[in-house]
Amino acid sequence: MDDSGLEAADRELTQEQRLQKTLFMLKKMGKVGVNDLSQLFGVSQVTIRADLTELERQGLVIRNYGGAMLPPKGDGRGFQEPEGVRPQSLEAQAIAKAAALLVDDGDVLFLDGRIECLLLADCIADKRGIVIVTTSLEIAYKLARNRDFPVYLAGGKVDPSTLTVSGALEGLISSKLHVTKAFFGATGASAETGFTDSSLEEAAAKRLVAANAGEVIVLLQSSHWGSLSLAAFATLPSVAIVVTDADAPVAMVDSLHFAGVRVSKAEGGGREASEYSRFMEYRRYAREGIPYAHAPGKGRRIAFANGKHSEHFCADVERGFLAQAALAGFSADHILVLDNDYNPERAVANARRVVEWNCDILVEFNTDARSSHVIADLCKESGIPILALEGQVPSAPYVGNNNWGAGILAGDFAAALIRDKFGGWDKVDRVFLFQLTTGDDSILLRTEGFAASLEAAFGEEAESKIVRLEGGNDYGLAHAAALSIAASLDPAGRYVMTSVNVASMQGALDALCGERVWSADRFISLSHGCDELGLRQLKDGLVDGSVDYHPERYGVHIVPMACAIMEGRPVPPYEYVDIAVLASGETA
Repeated sequence: MDDSGLEAADRELTQEQRLQKTLFMLKKMGKVGVNDLSQLFGVSQVTIRADLTELERQGLVIRNYGGAMLPPKGDGRGFQEPEGVRPQSLEAQAIAKAAALLVDDGDVLFLDGRIECLLLADCIADKRGIVIVTTSLEIAYKLARNRDFPVYLAGGKVDPSTLTVSGALEGLISSKLHVTKAFFGATGASAETGFTDSSLEEAAAKRLVAANAGEVIVLLQSSHWGSLSLAAFATLPSVAIVVTDADAPVAMVDSLHFAGVRVSKAEGGGREASEYSRFMEYRRYAREGIPYAHAPGKGRRIAFANGKHSEHFCADVERGFLAQAALAGFSADHILVLDNDYNPERAVANARRVVEWNCDILVEFNTDARSSHVIADLCKESGIPILALEGQVPSAPYVGNNNWGAGILAGDFAAALIRDKFGGWDKVDRVFLFQLTTGDDSILLRTEGFAASLEAAFGEEAESKIVRLEGGNDYGLAHAAALSIAASLDPAGRYVMTSVNVASMQGALDALCGERVWSADRFISLSHGCDELGLRQLKDGLVDGSVDYHPERYGVHIVPMACAIMEGRPVPPYEYVDIAVLASGETA
């Protein structure tokens, strides 16, 4: 098709299709312009701005002058841009300023490529007699202009998403390079696992540096506590100091102190003074597992319409919700729990029951777009606010997964496996996406993000090997879809597949195993969800990895937001949960 034919085809795209194509372009190029998108899709710039506004509302892009770019990765919310163009959060700025107080004249410092270290570099330009070693191209460029101290850049492979280099630190370490203080950012941390990073290469580099460092200092935003990233780089006892923000929960500080780690809390950070201060306050209580001040749930009624109670993931979400509802002061007889059973008609019937019960707020777990609109209208007429869970509900704030970000995370993981396990893209015969196409578009992004990641890794020709199947979000549909392709698979072929959850993945696996066409060495499988079934798939080697959404922690986000809404306080339009990929053989 020539350019004119492509333009004519794009003129017929719906908004959802334009949004999907825009996300594909962002994954490949990092940023897009309003004018370019207008010409490509054959629509007005006003229409494109509306598209970008919608993507920004969903937390999938950050608007900038003339277009949009991807938001940062590392907080469970999506992708990673070069540090120089990332939004500088108030927490990261406060942490960097506090960390600068730990730098003395004459220090030999290592700075990694995380946002906190980039901001720290701005705060130490006036120091005297210091020496800088870094893996960050941006930090090297920034500080090399200061002629008062030398800057050493470790050589190696450049990661275009972070503008850091890795792979050649061994030479520096073997030459007995010693740093007095090593500053590391972390994208995850817990008492059990220690400090983690979303990049295998960066984690390996940090381990090498830490071995020859006088002090290891971790710059950690407290929102990352309790979440896990891909690779660990330091245990708690091996770290001298953790610099964190003012909102660090008591449980986190106690765990660090118990391990012998000194904790330095930055002043301010901006959350307390934000327009979402009440929500932030309640979320702090939720994270610490203590009763909420003011008992906001006392005397209130809250309804929770679960997605499918019999599904492990949904059951874990429900348990976490009930635990937090009790901490918020809701009495048991003022909590109505319903089961939508992933059935649109039943979801609407449940909404009518909620209206009759006359509750103060409805937490709605429903991924069906049409019934969500009906439910929104029913509750609007009755004056009942809705908090959307996992599926989009018109005009309702959203709590749940960043589906596009989760798809990208799984796709990046799969791309690495394709290289390591199969030996490259040319060895792949086909890629199967077991999709949920009947739900709202946000769920579809989970598998389309996977496809976009493969296209970014292996080029546009990747699309020619991708097969999309209606696998739904349950066992039966995926089982039937897999049976429909089983006979066409080459017994010696190599295949990649992903699904929207562990139930649909199990359906596909059982069908392929039943037809004797599946084997662990010829399939790369990535799923979503690390509940009881998902962990069993990992343990048994049936899947190579699965995105963990920590369903038991959803209540930490749901109940604080619900309480703030009931009080008429402003809340964020979306609250994403922390996610990470668990590899085969790992446990959550």
